[in-house]
Amino acid sequence: MSDTTQGPDWWLASDCKWYPLLSAGEPPRLPPSEVLAVQKSVRRWGCFVPMGIAGIAIVGVIIFIIVAIVSVQTSFKDFPFGSQTSWNRNPAGCTNLPPTYPNEQVTDCVALPDNTVSIGHTTVTATWSRSPAGALGSASICAAVKIVNHRSSTINYNAVLWSLQSPNGAVVRANVGATGDLGSGDLVAGGTADGNVCFDDLGQTGTYVGSYMPDVLNPTRGVWLVPLS
Repeated sequence: MSDTTQGPDWWLASDCKWYPLLSAGEPPRLPPSEVLAVQKSVRRWGCFVPMGIAGIAIVGVIIFIIVAIVSVQTSFKDFPFGSQTSWNRNPAGCTNLPPTYPNEQVTDCVALPDNTVSIGHTTVTATWSRSPAGALGSASICAAVKIVNHRSSTINYNAVLWSLQSPNGAVVRANVGATGDLGSGDLVAGGTADGNVCFDDLGQTGTYVGSYMPDVLNPTRGVWLVPLS
């Protein structure tokens, strides 16, 4: 037995010691083919890494990598492209087991009874109503919207991120020229934006599906089921 090889017939055992192939009284001999495999295994490298400076350096590198990964995840946790789960719905801010509806998606967050949803680190409230045609415009279906930013960074909001699906499945986009329109802009951490999001009324009765998708790269949407007669 030796700490280093003494010739081509010596082999490296699991205790990181070298043994002669024909040494009596030592650990069981290995066939020549297995001797070669053992000497080329990853286990061999562990025998040559001293527990001094080199060992400390390796541990330091591992710790650095772990810290770096955690730091990156923390830095991007508020961004939709940083983590799918960070942008997805908050279970406490969605209706549990909502009724089914056309074009239902597993990532939908259906509004609670108070008309709020919690997605993307924001709370969004939308109260829906139908307005008859006035002197200056056609009939419309509008949502009085309030968005509260709970993120630590600025977000964008825009009325064009909203849509309305009629009972027969037709989907219309927001009328950005409506009076009191939510419009678009930036919302700083803790900020609030409010305004109307209106759609042309298709004149149908039944349950409309209002939706808000704050990030086009993420399928999560806030959904409001709006029965209108």
